[in-house]
Amino acid sequence: MSKVLAALSLTGRYQTDTYRNRTIIFDVAHNPAAAEVLSDRLQLDEQSSHGNTIAVFAVMDDKDILSIVSLLASQIDQWFVGELAMNQRAASTALLSNILQDTNQCSHAFDTIEQAFDEAVNQSSEHDRIVVFGSFFTVAAIQSHNG
Repeated sequence: MSKVLAALSLTGRYQTDTYRNRTIIFDVAHNPAAAEVLSDRLQLDEQSSHGNTIAVFAVMDDKDILSIVSLLASQIDQWFVGELAMNQRAASTALLSNILQDTNQCSHAFDTIEQAFDEAVNQSSEHDRIVVFGSFFTVAAIQSHNG
């Protein structure tokens, strides 16, 4: 039974992929507890990463965004934020940008999360890792965007 449990994984929980020779990490982390786990995981994996860690981030506006950002601030070099189209509950790019600015984070804002991802890829190198996180909607949008 323990072998079966060890082999189980949840899609979108620290799921890694490669896109245009970049490591992409998908995580649906959308609350402080999950953000802390993600931060710990990124720190553990940092030994194998030689480049920057870039966040592509969108989250629902009823979440504790400040705590999520604060917990991940030491692990993220740049934040790329965008709106989740057709989602009334999603935090606006303006709100995310304000929180990132207030916490002294380097950030870039885009109209959509897909544009944020595309620009994160364009501005990154093959040695960087891109972490797509903030909600199931964020992960799903980028996974379907990349087909």
